[in-house]
Amino acid sequence: MGEFAATNLVEGLKKEGRTTANIFVVTGAQVQPEVAVRMDGFKSVMDKYPEYKIVDIQDGNWDQGKTAEIARTLFAKYADKGGIQGAFGMADHMAAGIIEAAQQAGIPVGVDKNGLVVVASNCFKIGTVNVGNGLQYGSATQAADPTAAFVLPLLEKALAGQEIPKRSLMTEGRITKETLDKYLEYCSAA
Repeated sequence: MGEFAATNLVEGLKKEGRTTANIFVVTGAQVQPEVAVRMDGFKSVMDKYPEYKIVDIQDGNWDQGKTAEIARTLFAKYADKGGIQGAFGMADHMAAGIIEAAQQAGIPVGVDKNGLVVVASNCFKIGTVNVGNGLQYGSATQAADPTAAFVLPLLEKALAGQEIPKRSLMTEGRITKETLDKYLEYCSAA
């Protein structure tokens, strides 16, 4: 999920022709191990692009309102330090908070406007809407309903005393405007 977010961010910044960029990240609850794993993936891709600098990472606790507040503060903090050109809100509703804060600050949003490039890594309906209208560059396919559909048969087998693999992995995908139609239904439940 983190690798997909970074790949989407870099792709969006490159489409805008940006040779440098300041980026901030608003994570889910940093006490959760999956947040650290996602950040490791994000940083592993971003490390290949030192021209795109992560200037701040803050815990948004999976909260859209808190994320918007953090974004407003960071837009102000970096206004006289080159501004912010990219942002990663760990879930689509968090990215929506970043988009709202940018719009309120008068910052253009979206590659089509040569504005702030916003990405996420959990898919929700708000993300598909924002990707479709160009306000969010991309996301990834981790979603509650498909994850539950994947886990429930394994859980039923385990509860019935049947053996299940020690490790079962779901295949996830990268969402951009080009792949959006493929994932609309997948991401529509939340």
